[in-house]
Amino acid sequence: MSKNIRQALLLLLCAAVQGCGTDAFTLLREDEALTWQAELILAESDNLPIEIEEAFDRVAAEKIESCRPIYRSIKQRIESEVLGERPSPLTAFGKDFMLLVARIAPIGPLESCAEAYERYQAQFLVLRERADRDQTAY
Repeated sequence: MSKNIRQALLLLLCAAVQGCGTDAFTLLREDEALTWQAELILAESDNLPIEIEEAFDRVAAEKIESCRPIYRSIKQRIESEVLGERPSPLTAFGKDFMLLVARIAPIGPLESCAEAYERYQAQFLVLRERADRDQTAY
């Protein structure tokens, strides 16, 4: 195999590892930060129109439902680690391999969660903009 072809394959592999799939850890980290901001805005804003709050609550509920399989698997993993259960080397390899696959290729539940998060993020921006506008009006 020529050097150029090997370099092209290596570049392709590196690009694949960067992935077209969603990184679950980044998604959950961003979701946690955004959820805290949203809760703070909702707690501090007294004059938000009910339609905006209801729309935000609706997309938040959709996000929770779409991400439930991801939350459940993380909960199971944390519980097993807290109980001191160590997976067999084969099981650990399988889980690590699935994380790699999730980064390389889109996986249904994870992509569904990511799409719901995008809708949540868009509705959050509407919520924040309205809260900022209401705050500057006083």
